[in-house]
Order: sequence, then structure tokens, then C-alpha cells
Amino acid sequence: HYESYDSLERNTKVWSLFGGKKQFREKPGMSAVQTRSLKITCVFDSRNSIRNTKRGWYIQMNGEYAGRGIGGELDFTRLLADIRRYQPLGYGNGIDMRFRLGTANGLIPWQKSFHLGGIGTLRGYPFKAFPLGPMEIGGNRMFLSQIEYRIGHEELYDTVDMGILE
Repeated sequence: HYESYDSLERNTKVWSLFGGKKQFREKPGMSAVQTRSLKITCVFDSRNSIRNTKRGWYIQMNGEYAGRGIGGELDFTRLLADIRRYQPLGYGNGIDMRFRLGTANGLIPWQKSFHLGGIGTLRGYPFKAFPLGPMEIGGNRMFLSQIEYRIGHEELYDTVDMGILE
């Protein structure tokens, strides 16, 4: 992969189609850098459905090596594993588990560092709240575990969703 990163200016301050006078957060200041890297991704997916998952495994492993030896400006390695299990308990109930582990070595850019917070990781916390907030570089190690108990009728998600929450 060849990637070129740089910060962009924020183009809006107080207007959005769905948000009224919402104040948008500042963009983090990341330095301009070009990377060349080798990436590998392995996926195992035995879920019964992508949209309405009730049972199965989803395992994704990502590895990345960026080095000056292959023409980039940074030297780092990064590994990320996402392991999910959807265990049905009957009548639409189930236990959903997720474990996400990450590690990185070397000089990693802001966008490759690990942050937690927001809808995709720690609901109820601001976007990229940990370790130091969205404006600072994140950590070089991460561990996240989530366990959810799913309650509901088999058709509840399709009835409530109406295609809006894609």
C-alpha cells in the first residue's frame, strides 16, 4: 500500500442537515507523511447473517509492516485482532461477545494509533476519548472486551429498523 496523509481544514462550523446548531469537534493536527506498507488481512466468518446476526463467529486479523526499506517515511509494525462470538439462547435472546486486541511498534502516525471511545468501541464516552482524547496521538497497545445480552423476538430488528439504520 502507498498512503499519503495530511490534515485538512474544517469546512463547516455550525451547520448540518441533521443537527441544528451542532458544534463540530476540531480536527486533530496530524503531520504530513507518506507511508509504504505491506498489509495482510485474514477473515473467518461463520455468522448466520451479516445484518441480523444471531449465531456464529467473526474473526478478523490484520497485520501491517511499514518501513523505510520499502520506500516510506516511517518504520512501524501494527497487529490488530477482532474476535466476535454470537451465541443464541433461544427465542431471539443471545449473548454477543467481542474482543479486540491491538499492538504497534515503532513510530506510528496518529491515524494508526489506538483510541477508544464512541459508538464503535466504548458507547457512552466521547469519540476517541481514551487515552488522551481525539487531538492527541493514541496508544500503541489496546484491549477491548464487550459482552451484550440480546433480548427480543426473532423479527424485532427488522420491524424496528425499517432500513433507516444501515
